[in-house]
Amino acid sequence: SARQTNNQSIPDSTMTKVEFPTEIADSGSVYDNSTNYRFTPGVTGKYVIGANVTVADTGDGKKVQVAIYENGSNMNSGQAAFMARNGGNDNLTVGGTWLLDVDSTSDYYEIYVYHNKGSSQNLRGDFFNNFYGYKIG
Repeated sequence: SARQTNNQSIPDSTMTKVEFPTEIADSGSVYDNSTNYRFTPGVTGKYVIGANVTVADTGDGKKVQVAIYENGSNMNSGQAAFMARNGGNDNLTVGGTWLLDVDSTSDYYEIYVYHNKGSSQNLRGDFFNNFYGYKIG
């Protein structure tokens, strides 16, 4: 489990990897919190992986999407992403939880975010932005 504690600039209309530099728990040293910001379980099996992100001042009618990438590729933007639309010019938090089969010890997972505000916006480092994963079977 890791969280974000600083604002991160997210370009408009671009899927951008989220940096979660502050580890909360990392038994087995399976999360890279300083270079690639990725979870590499190292053990095959079923995992729950999730994330929450908050984009500042998204704007009325704009959207924020959070997606999970496996081995550098979007797992399927239509199925592996969660999206919300804002009804005002407020912060917008979007989260997702995925049940995944990790079938290779070298598989890794990253979180990406997208928004369509029209200009770069910050992820709110002072909000609860987190990334977590754990084995269930």
